[in-house]
Amino acid sequence: MARRLLAALAAAALTAGIAPAAAAAPDDGKIVTTTAHVDAPKVFWENGTFVLKNEAYDELYPLEKTVNWVGRGYARSGSNQGGQQYIFLPPDNEAYGHLRKVAERWYSAPGMPSGPFPIWAGFGADAAIPVEQFRNGTFALELTKFDGPGRMEAFMTNMDLYLPLFSSHERGRRVSYLVPGSHTHNETAFTKPGRYTLTYRAIARGVDGKIIASQEIPFVWQVGGTRPAKDAGPDLATAFNAAPTGDTSGYRFSLAPYAGREHDADDQLTELRFDAGSETVAGKVQFFLDGYFLAEVPVEKGKARWAEMIGSGASNFQAVFIPAAGGGTPAGNSDTPSTTRTAAANTATGARWVSAPVSYTFGDAEAGTSESAAQLPEPHSQDPAPAMAGGEYTPSSFDYTVRTEKTAAGNVTTSVAFTDPKVRAYVHGGYYAKAEDKYPDCEVNMVTDSRGVASVTQGDSWCEGYHLKLSIDPHPEVNMSAAADVRFGTMDLSAPQSYSGRLAAAPAIGTGTQPAPGPQPEPAPKP
Repeated sequence: MARRLLAALAAAALTAGIAPAAAAAPDDGKIVTTTAHVDAPKVFWENGTFVLKNEAYDELYPLEKTVNWVGRGYARSGSNQGGQQYIFLPPDNEAYGHLRKVAERWYSAPGMPSGPFPIWAGFGADAAIPVEQFRNGTFALELTKFDGPGRMEAFMTNMDLYLPLFSSHERGRRVSYLVPGSHTHNETAFTKPGRYTLTYRAIARGVDGKIIASQEIPFVWQVGGTRPAKDAGPDLATAFNAAPTGDTSGYRFSLAPYAGREHDADDQLTELRFDAGSETVAGKVQFFLDGYFLAEVPVEKGKARWAEMIGSGASNFQAVFIPAAGGGTPAGNSDTPSTTRTAAANTATGARWVSAPVSYTFGDAEAGTSESAAQLPEPHSQDPAPAMAGGEYTPSSFDYTVRTEKTAAGNVTTSVAFTDPKVRAYVHGGYYAKAEDKYPDCEVNMVTDSRGVASVTQGDSWCEGYHLKLSIDPHPEVNMSAAADVRFGTMDLSAPQSYSGRLAAAPAIGTGTQPAPGPQPEPAPKP
C-alpha cells in the first residue's frame, strides 16, 4: 500500500512538472538500534516455538523492523580526540591468523566499548526458554543466509583469547548454541562497510524427536555510512525515475585519502566526493560500495563529501545523485523541447545521474570518473558467502577423535574430528584446574566445519596440567539421540594427545593415548 501511494505521489509530481523529494536510504523508517547495548537477535519462546526479537533501550522490537547501525565511535574523553572504537586490527597472534589473512582492517562493533559509542552489540536468549523440552537440553541461533559486500566474523576476545561465535563464510561457524538468560558482549567485525542482511533462525530438536524452529528472519546491519533516517520516503528507483534529466557533463565522482585529522584513526579514512561543477546544483547523493548502499549525503552548492573506513582490498564505488525537488525538467516530458529541458536543468538544481563504477583501494591516489552508468547500482559482492548447510542428516558413522597439541608458537589447539565429514556438532567445555570444578578456567566452545572438524587455538600453554572435559552434542538436524561427555585426565602437552570414541547414550571416558584418567567427576554442566 505504502509503495503504491509513493508511486502515485511521484506520478502526480511529474504531471505538475515538479520533481519529487530525494530517495530514501533503504532502511529509513526502521527502528535504529545503536550507541547502546543491543541484543539482537534475542531468542524468546512464545506459543510453543521460538521467536526472534531485538532488545535495546530496555524495549523489545520485532527483529525485522530494526536495523543495527555501526557508526564511527570513539572512547569517551575530554575532547573528540578519544581513541577510535570502530576499527578492529587483528593482533599478531596465532589465534587471529585466519582474520589477518582475510583483511588487515575490519569495521567493528566493539565488544566492550569505553563509553556508549558506537553500538555495543551481542545476541542471547530469554531466561524462560524451556530447555527441558529439547534433546540434550540444547538450542541454537543459526545464520541461514548472508548477503553483503564483504564477510562478517563475530567473536569474543581478550588478550590471547579468541572465541569464535559466528562467521558468514565458514560453514561450521553459522550456528551458536545458547543458554537461557545469557547474552554476549562480542566483537562483530566486517571486512567492508555497507549494508548487510543476515537471516537468522532459532532451532532445537524436541525430546519427541521433532525439529522446532523459528521463522527465518532477515536482520540488517548498516556498517559505517550514515544513520538511517526516522521517516521513509520513495525508494531509490522510484525517485530516480521521477527525477529530471539534463546536462551532467560537469559531474564527477571521486575518491581520495582523507586529509582531515580531527579524530583518532582519521588517517585510516577515504573521502568519497561528488562535484557537480556548479554551485546551483542541490539535492542528495547516495554512495554505493560493490552495489550495496553505503551513505546518503546532502549536496550543497554542488558538492558532497563523506569520509569512510573502506576496509582492505579493492572495491567498486558509485554515486547516484537525485536533484532537490522543484528543479530541472521532469523525465519523459516529451511536450517540452529538448533545448528548453536542457536549459532548465542547467539553471535549476541539477539533473539525475548515476556514475560509472570506480575501483579503489585504501591508500591509492585520487581516482574518479565523469562517465555515467546505464542503470542504478546492483549488489555484486566480490566475496559472496558460500551456501549454508541445512536439512536433516543421518550420519554414516558416529566415530570421532579428540586431539590436543601445543603449537610451535606455544599455543594450545583442541580439536574434534568426526569420521563422517558431514556431521554437525557442538563441542563445549574446556580445561579445568581441578577435575571436580564445575566451570572451566580455559573455555572451549566450537562447532564442526564442512569437514566434520571442530577446532580452536587458544592462548599459550598455561592450561597444561589441567583437566580437559568436553561435551559433544549433535546439531538438531543430525538424526541421532545421543550426546557424549569426554573426560581426560591431567593434560601433558609435551606431545600431542588424542582419544578416539563414538557418540553413545552413555558418557564416554577417555582411555586412548592421553594420560590415564584419575577418579572421574560428574559430567561437566553445559556452559
